[in-house]
Amino acid sequence: MPVPMLWPEVAGAANGESEVVGVYGTRNEVSPVAIGAMLETTSSHVDVLVYSGMWLWDTVPRFHDRLLERLSAGVVVRICLGDPDSEAVRLRGDEESAGDGMASRCRIAIGYARDILEADPNAVRLTGATLYCSIFRFDDEVLANTHLWGNPAAASPVFHLRSCGDGGIAGNVVRSFERVWELAQPLAG
Repeated sequence: MPVPMLWPEVAGAANGESEVVGVYGTRNEVSPVAIGAMLETTSSHVDVLVYSGMWLWDTVPRFHDRLLERLSAGVVVRICLGDPDSEAVRLRGDEESAGDGMASRCRIAIGYARDILEADPNAVRLTGATLYCSIFRFDDEVLANTHLWGNPAAASPVFHLRSCGDGGIAGNVVRSFERVWELAQPLAG
């Protein structure tokens, strides 16, 4: 028996509600302008979990300035970057045939993020966790960029989700971010 017949009150695609906003074949298909718009309208949380996320600083209009604006507006901003000296980052570089390039990109991203610490000393952390997914959260809008083995993140699929509470796919993605954030080390100023 279909789930909507058993539990009609449960949100889902079968009864006209879905947390899936869209699916992109690759991260390259996600518009930097769309990311900027989500960042611009965020009122409570910005969470980013990436190894380097260089594309954010390089392609999203005024990304850095918008982060600082959100911080000054009272938004909780948490940026979790890859620890360039970690085994996970080294391995990811090898798997993507990037060698030391992955660690180098992490170091550049850390440089970009460093002055965010002046606005909030707790806003940036480093992780040595294996990332199966890069996560971008703007309030209830969540982008989950899966990591396919041997593919750069830019060439891997992205799921655009809208959170419908603590459950569902978006809830799982946010909980994954929280687990990595808790184990990550604060970036020293």
